[in-house]
Amino acid sequence: MKKLLCLVAVAAVAAPASALADKPSSTNTTNAAKVCKAMQAASNAQAFTALIALQNPGTKVTASNAYGKCVSAAARKDAAQQKAAKSNANSVCKAMTKEQLEAAGFGNKPNAFGKCVSAKAKADKANVDAAEIAKARKTANAAKQCKALNLKGSAFGRCVSEKAQA
Repeated sequence: MKKLLCLVAVAAVAAPASALADKPSSTNTTNAAKVCKAMQAASNAQAFTALIALQNPGTKVTASNAYGKCVSAAARKDAAQQKAAKSNANSVCKAMTKEQLEAAGFGNKPNAFGKCVSAKAKADKANVDAAEIAKARKTANAAKQCKALNLKGSAFGRCVSEKAQA
């Protein structure tokens, strides 16, 4: 009975911690805001709203909440990417022996594993960010091209989507 109570207590404490793990940090939100500002500047309000509505299916996007929806979705995505990079780095570093950690430049100290995880997670996240930046630039260029066509509403969003994927 005592073991069961201990497990229930541990689960009650662990559940809120895992729920917070996916919450975006202030850095995630700041980076997302920069991306959304660039997207917003590349199009008019109606076109930006249509673009965000296409990127957030199932949510009601209006002109007044489009920027917030954009930042929120981008920050959550950035946080998930950080979490995945750290998990991947953890797996890679766990598979390394002490000799491999030392040969990779992480030293032979007790913190070599932590240094390995940190370095690999940063490198993985940087690679993902580079790909995201390239995609954002492509989308911004597509939005500029479609803006010149004076398309309205969802036609603008479809135009941007087609041009960005081409």
